Amino acid sequence: MNQNNHQITADEAKAALESLNAAKKVAVNSQRPPKWLIFLSSLFLGIETLSAGFSSGSSLWTFVMIVSTIALLISIGSWFIVLRTKGITVKFIGVSKAEKTLGIISGILVGLIIIASQTLYHMGYNWFPYVAAIANSLILAFTIYFCPAMEWITKEAKK
Repeated sequence: MNQNNHQITADEAKAALESLNAAKKVAVNSQRPPKWLIFLSSLFLGIETLSAGFSSGSSLWTFVMIVSTIALLISIGSWFIVLRTKGITVKFIGVSKAEKTLGIISGILVGLIIIASQTLYHMGYNWFPYVAAIANSLILAFTIYFCPAMEWITKEAKK
């Protein structure tokens, strides 16, 4: 192999870093679903949370919860299928510790809100399932939009 003793200038190094950041931005943004799909997924999770809060043995609310869960899985699963047909492999769990922590915390938070919704409804707080549904919808929309690859997107990366 040839040894190259050519020194890299600061401008060349800066241009190389900018090129790498641009490639990373394109890769991460290609994993972000369209806004209408984010809205639908968030809506389905909100309906699931609301119906879980109201389902105290009621077969109607349980049915709504099951249907909204299936619709949520189909909406998210269809996006994974679209990405696979484009040749993009989706990570379900992040690689770094921060990515794993983000996934675990958001999952636990959504689960706790669903449990709290049902518990507080049984305690007489009839309004709480509505608040819980909105909270879970916003958490899912925020996570999917700002962390599509389980990696936080900064304002500079969105430009």
